[in-house]
Amino acid sequence: MSLRHFPLVLALISGLAAGARETEVRYLSGTGPENAVPWEFLCTGGRNSGIWTTIPVPSCWEQQGFGTYNYGVHHRPSKDKPNPPPLADEEGHYRHTFRVPAEWRDRAVRLVFDGVMTDAEVTVNGRSAGPVHQGSFYRFHHDITALLDFEGENRLEVVVRKKSANESVNRAERLGDYWLFGGIFRPVWLEARPRAAIEWTGIDARADGTFTADIHFGAAAAVAGRVTGVLVDQYDHELSPPLSAAIPAGAAKATLSGRFENLALWTAETPNLHRMRFTYSPEGGEPHTVTERFGFRTFEVRPQDGLYLNGTKIILKGVNRHCFNPDTGRTISRAQSYADARLIKEMNLNAVRMSHYQPDKHFLEACDELGLYVLNELAGWQGAYDTPTGTRLIGQLVRRDVNHPSILFWDNGNEGGWNTEVDGEFAKWDIQQRAVLHPWAKFSGVDTDHYEVWDSHVKKSAGPMLYMPTEFLHGLYDGGIGVGFRDYWDVMKKSPTVVGGFFWVFADEGIARTDQAGRIDNAGNLAPDGIVGPRGEKEGSFYTVKEIWSPVQISLPAVLPPGWTGADIRNEYQFTDLASASFRWEWLRAGPEGETLIEAADQAGPVLAPGASGILPSPLVVPAGAEFLRLTAFAAGQVVTVASAWTGPVAAPPPAANAAPAGAPDWLGEPTVLALRRQDRRFEPVPAATNPVFRWTRQPDGALRLDYEFTYDGPADVLGIRFPVAEARLQAKRWLGHGPYRVWQNRLEGGWLGVHAMAFNDATPGESWAYPEFKGCFRDWRWLSLLTPEGWLQVTNLSGVPFFGLGRPRDGVNGLYAMPDLGLSFLEVIPAMRNKFHSPEQLGPQSRTREVAGIHRGSLLFRLDRP
Repeated sequence: MSLRHFPLVLALISGLAAGARETEVRYLSGTGPENAVPWEFLCTGGRNSGIWTTIPVPSCWEQQGFGTYNYGVHHRPSKDKPNPPPLADEEGHYRHTFRVPAEWRDRAVRLVFDGVMTDAEVTVNGRSAGPVHQGSFYRFHHDITALLDFEGENRLEVVVRKKSANESVNRAERLGDYWLFGGIFRPVWLEARPRAAIEWTGIDARADGTFTADIHFGAAAAVAGRVTGVLVDQYDHELSPPLSAAIPAGAAKATLSGRFENLALWTAETPNLHRMRFTYSPEGGEPHTVTERFGFRTFEVRPQDGLYLNGTKIILKGVNRHCFNPDTGRTISRAQSYADARLIKEMNLNAVRMSHYQPDKHFLEACDELGLYVLNELAGWQGAYDTPTGTRLIGQLVRRDVNHPSILFWDNGNEGGWNTEVDGEFAKWDIQQRAVLHPWAKFSGVDTDHYEVWDSHVKKSAGPMLYMPTEFLHGLYDGGIGVGFRDYWDVMKKSPTVVGGFFWVFADEGIARTDQAGRIDNAGNLAPDGIVGPRGEKEGSFYTVKEIWSPVQISLPAVLPPGWTGADIRNEYQFTDLASASFRWEWLRAGPEGETLIEAADQAGPVLAPGASGILPSPLVVPAGAEFLRLTAFAAGQVVTVASAWTGPVAAPPPAANAAPAGAPDWLGEPTVLALRRQDRRFEPVPAATNPVFRWTRQPDGALRLDYEFTYDGPADVLGIRFPVAEARLQAKRWLGHGPYRVWQNRLEGGWLGVHAMAFNDATPGESWAYPEFKGCFRDWRWLSLLTPEGWLQVTNLSGVPFFGLGRPRDGVNGLYAMPDLGLSFLEVIPAMRNKFHSPEQLGPQSRTREVAGIHRGSLLFRLDRP
């Protein structure tokens, strides 16, 4: 069936659809936290309990000043804590009155809850609406037609129990490694539709144009009739002849099938979406119509080969994401869902795992529209639902989400939180028969093991089983994710059986405690695991991942050689030619207050197929006076990578305005050799370097030149010279070099050459979120200016000392390291960072202690510009 040819049956389509009624929706709550509706409320325990008041719906009641805060694993029994404190078991009692239109009298009316934590008992006008629902993250409904008063007010009452009466629900949901909340945390609405109606649909739309849809009916669909399906555009204009099928009396479902041509396929790079309008016309009854959005695509798991989308092998570059907001808990707005998806895309990721539960539907809609591959997950963190509960909840999960083209896999729980008896339930509901994963285990031909050390990672990457860690490089504080990633990815990208990986985790899950004046609480070191802060603040690892996983790889020499004519580039898209990209060349020098642009040029991307390499010719010769080049690649409306290189010699830092230059100040103190070795989580001095020599020479302008050398042979994690400068003297800095974020030995990527400036901050990653951090180590620098009470201390790098260091970097609660005080240091070796589970030795070659030998030299020029 071709979309280019429209037979004269279009009139028949219109006739079949004429008079068809769509489901009418009326919200009883807000659609999100931004427009929540007040309901009457009483909390039975904890803060503000025992009194009737109001609460916004949807919301988490802890964030509205009620109840008790719990973090799941604090209440999980363990060998060290066999009798943990009990979970808070307060109840929330909700009351709300509403009216329904009189014309709904002849329709079926259902009451829909998109998510309630956790047991929900519902009554309407004093009568039970249905069985107590157990399971926090799943959409459920009750048919309340027979309970309604169509002439007056209706009284809705909901009792929500934070702790479930079903212990398997508590094991799966309430004892996880995340914050627990209570409440009606997702929207509530009424749906009215004909008595004989479409219950739900499942669509399987393949890359070859083959289309199959199962249209499921409720119990009232026992009469004969007909169902049709028509492709429509976003304005509901019909784009195809109808697919049609007769429905015999008593049928539970009907199947439509056909084939379409000339389709734009769905991928994460080309998220082309289509819409199908289904109409059910029962004999003698009112037609009912629903419209579903979907994408044409074919996804395959080929054992010992790879993941294929539309016949092309793909790699999932992913991150785990909680549904979380520091102010509203698990109650998320549509705007935040789209903002999170855009931020993940900005990082050059193409995949996201739902950890550890079904997300808000609008997040999946964002993934469909913006282009992200999804692993959708049944809840279960090291604890599983019992079989009846898991069976029921899988049906709810799949029925809601089956038509999202972004979803490639279903996850049955996480890290042992799977009940193998319910693995087959996904296929009963999923017309696409997607594969099911057990994250942390080998299942469905995919090894998803978590947090592999380097040697095991290399072994698993070698196959023959497909390898895709669904959690790796744990991002606690400033460790993990970007730290050690270059080594891990270099192994992964060379393997034909590595099909991707998912970082832990997207955002620090710190909650703004309403019982502590809004203090962000990370539950110690349990929740600050993100690559961004709780409000989206970008850590240094964000840009490391963005560079390493950029689909446009640019290679520049550190210094452009004479006769240089262009950059090496590689297209690491899987479906997109680089002709769709663009590039901007900027030739710059450092000016008195920042960067000065010498010359710039824009350039269209070359024709370069996915996986191919080539040369991007420079549109300009290196202009006179340029000190560095910055080359930026743009694709899909955003920056995908920035590369930079020195063009040649660099001038000394420009003097401060109206300054009176002088030599180094007395408070700078005398330099000493700094040689440290990491011992577990501390840094200890190693045997002193021998033959240290420090030669000071006054220059004609009053500046002081320092030439130094020392001999050191052996292992070192920190090596260079240090001045004992107190942090209290440092007010701001400006430097020409690679920045603006600090680096570790095993996280060097992610910055660019330029003039970077910032005021002093004393940031503690995972506890405060002032990024970039002022303190730490910084690389590839040519000059450094430090604002002190006496003026600007200017330091020029005369000999290419690779790093400078400042202060004592802070770490979080129970930190990864007790960092050394770097004072003001100039370093040849800087430390590698660890992650939550692995020391640097376990993370690969780039992370290991350096072995150095011989004489170590450097030359620096100091000048104090007094105001």
